[in-house]
Parts: sequence; structure tokens; C-alpha cells
Amino acid sequence: MILASFIKVPTPEDLFKIQPNLEGILFDMDGTLIDTEEFHARSISKALEKNNIIFDYRDVYKLVYGKPDPVAFQEMKKMFPQWQNNVDEFLVEKEKAFRTFFEDFNSIELVKKDLATLHLISALKDRFPKVKRIVVTAAERQSAQFILQTFFPDCFQSLVARGDTQKSKPFPDPFEEGCQRVGALSMDKSKNILAIEDSPTGIASAIAAGLNVIEAAWFKKH
Repeated sequence: MILASFIKVPTPEDLFKIQPNLEGILFDMDGTLIDTEEFHARSISKALEKNNIIFDYRDVYKLVYGKPDPVAFQEMKKMFPQWQNNVDEFLVEKEKAFRTFFEDFNSIELVKKDLATLHLISALKDRFPKVKRIVVTAAERQSAQFILQTFFPDCFQSLVARGDTQKSKPFPDPFEEGCQRVGALSMDKSKNILAIEDSPTGIASAIAAGLNVIEAAWFKKH
């Protein structure tokens, strides 16, 4: 269930008020740790443009927000059946465009300048080192590692990425895997774990895994 929704990044104390026996936190990445959703939408739009299909990134954003890339690909295929790419080709083109956008817009330094989630993770790491910090994302592993190494170096003990489980979000598999990596092998133990998610797809996945959820609303347009 959703225990709380924050429009500002919480402090460790805020999280302990919600879950006093906190043993682990499972963080979504895109839209939760860092506001990359627009860049993903721009990257998909760019991949389409390379195939002579013009579809504004803002419309892409509305259509695929919070959805794993293979699902986004299928949504695009329905709209543009003339698109010749297969899913693997799409993932390669999107990843190239994604990294290029960061370079072109000098986004790394811009985002790092005021990344409140980095302050939260650093505080947890320094003051509450026994609380395990795991990233659970629907992003492809290479893309997730790029983001984490760039913005959150040495901040997390483990990463659950797309392909690490049989099914991705909104199924419970990714968060169940995250619980195992925290060391919670039973439902009783998972009560001491919080999931922090922004999208309906991710929230549904965490709830299906039996977790209490904090809704990350700090990057949403209010």
C-alpha cells in the first residue's frame, strides 16, 4: 500500500517515522532518483526520427511514461506500423540518443547541481549504513549503470535491472528480487522494507510484491 506521498525529497528521519524498523529501501531510478523521463521521451522521438517518423517527445512522454522500453517499443509499433526497427535495434538507437542528449544539454552538471535525492542517499549511507540501498529499475542494465555511475557513484549495494527477472514492472518480480537482495526472504521481513516509486507501473509492481510504498512526487509537475 502507499503509505505517503512526498512532493519534496524526504529526509532519513521522515522515512524512519514511516517505518521505524527500516532495514532496506528499494529505489526506482527514472523519475524517482533522477528526473530523466523527459530524456527518455526525447530519445525515443529521436529513434523514430531516424526512421523518418516525426512524433513530438511530449506526446511520447504522455504515451510511455513509466513503462519499460520494450513496452514503449510496442506502443510505438502500434502507432507507426511502418517502423521497420525490431526491438533490439530500437534499444541500441535509443541508448545512443539518450547519452547524446546528456552531452548536448550539459545535463550532467546541471542535474548534479541540485540533486536532492543524492543528499538523501548520502545521508543514509553515512548515518544509517545498516539500511540497505537497492535500485530496482525497468531500465536496461547498461543504461542504469551509466546513470548510477554518473550521478550516484558508490551509493548503492545492488542493482536490479530489466532482464534480471523473468518479468518486469508492473509484475512483482523485480521488487521480490530486491527484497531477496536486502535479505528478506519472507513477507514478515519485507514489512521492514520500503519501496520508493513515482509511476503507476512501478507502484503497482511494488504493491504486488507486498511492499509498503512511498510515492515519489518531487519531479512531477504540480
